[in-house]
Amino acid sequence: MQRRKLLKRFAPLYVSSFFQGLIFWYAIEKVFMVHIGFHSTTIALAVIIMNITSIVLNIPSGLLADRWSRKGVLGLSCIALGLASFFLGMSGSVTDYVVASCLYGAYSAFGAGAHDATIYDTLMEETGRRVGYEKYLGYTQFIEGVALIIGSLCGAVIGERLGLRAAYLISVPSAGLAAAALLAFRESTLHKQHRDATIIAHLRTTLRAVFHKGDLTWIVIVLLSTTILYEFLLEVDQFWPLALKLGLLWYGPLNALLLFGYGIGSPLASLIMKRRWLVMVSSLLGVVSVALLMVRNMPLIALAQFSVICLFVSLNTYALGKLHDALPSELRSSGSSMVATLSATVFIPALLIFSGITQYHSVFVAARMLVPIALLAFWGVFVISRRQTYRNVEQFTLPITIPSSPVVPQQGTDMEL
Repeated sequence: MQRRKLLKRFAPLYVSSFFQGLIFWYAIEKVFMVHIGFHSTTIALAVIIMNITSIVLNIPSGLLADRWSRKGVLGLSCIALGLASFFLGMSGSVTDYVVASCLYGAYSAFGAGAHDATIYDTLMEETGRRVGYEKYLGYTQFIEGVALIIGSLCGAVIGERLGLRAAYLISVPSAGLAAAALLAFRESTLHKQHRDATIIAHLRTTLRAVFHKGDLTWIVIVLLSTTILYEFLLEVDQFWPLALKLGLLWYGPLNALLLFGYGIGSPLASLIMKRRWLVMVSSLLGVVSVALLMVRNMPLIALAQFSVICLFVSLNTYALGKLHDALPSELRSSGSSMVATLSATVFIPALLIFSGITQYHSVFVAARMLVPIALLAFWGVFVISRRQTYRNVEQFTLPITIPSSPVVPQQGTDMEL
């Protein structure tokens, strides 16, 4: 009964996630970029500028979500996606595309911290426990993943039959429907109990909560390393088929496989976190999969890309749950956005190095730099999996007259040993 009630409450969020994933230009983006004058370095430049936009907006959007409305911020994210799809599709030069990519950076920033915090707080409000967080977040990402697969398969056909620009323009209505679906969602009010504090106090409290005495250092390291790994493949996955000179119709199925890994990554987290050894095996398999990116065989590369996305998204979800366990409601969006900002900041120079190696050597040589990142993620997961709890979050609540109640993981949230 309670599960049915939760699914009903989350339904508008799931519908919105589906339409956010039903974007038809992802599969042919790099081909379109090459068509209008991009090469590997300028592709990386566009991604870097998009990430700089995310860096600038991540923390403000997290603060806005915590202090105003998480549903409202998610709506702004959908609007930014629609505008990005339109202006990217209308681009006729490298400059046009790079400028328009800032809108996609805004889309990423507005959704970064609000989405997972919304699910966590809704569970807390409905059940008083966080049990099932990975599962319900997984449902959202699985539904989005299914839509991404449909969009990828259709996008390649649209690009082939109607032209590459059409794939962008046909994506605009999907973003509008995603925004409309959010109107029916009833968001949690837990985070609004402490919005009387000033913005500066809120930001300072979030910084102290996330980085205080290094308590969450390994959680942040795992979030950084896993995010960098799967974001790398989401951004440069088409470098491999481009290097092997595959035909355009290959891009749809290959991108669909990659996005299927993204879609099942979070649901997988709810399974692997039940046993420490499963978490460790998944981490090790992720390292092995990264190594396979250096071979010159497209079926093996496709399998490796799928595995890297799937495994590291699941480990990222696992670490994100640990982060939310350690933060009070009023800091969850801003705390998650702060980590996303740090991830994007590290991602930029890493991508610049990767694209430079790709241009002057090959993508197969550049893939070597991902191995130490995967090893760092492996060790970080090992460290945090040995800890049962992190700290009582009550000491990090905002300074207001009504104290918040501590959010402590309930029985059954830790992995069985």
